[in-house]
Amino acid sequence: MHNHLTHNFHLGNKKALFYNLKEYYELSAGNLFNTIPLTFHIKTGMNDPQYKRFVAYYKKRQTFMKKQEK
Repeated sequence: MHNHLTHNFHLGNKKALFYNLKEYYELSAGNLFNTIPLTFHIKTGMNDPQYKRFVAYYKKRQTFMKKQEK
């Protein structure tokens, strides 16, 4: 068993699903990230600008969570 829908790449592939939702929300003037979690598409590994954004976001989020524990 696996988490894919047979013969439906656009729903069973996370990247394709993200791009389809992104296009839908752009056409309907909505905000995609009000519906799905913040998403980072890292293409080229640790040197990718999106990876650096992810690390910065992660560190910021960790700091926030630690403050919430107090």
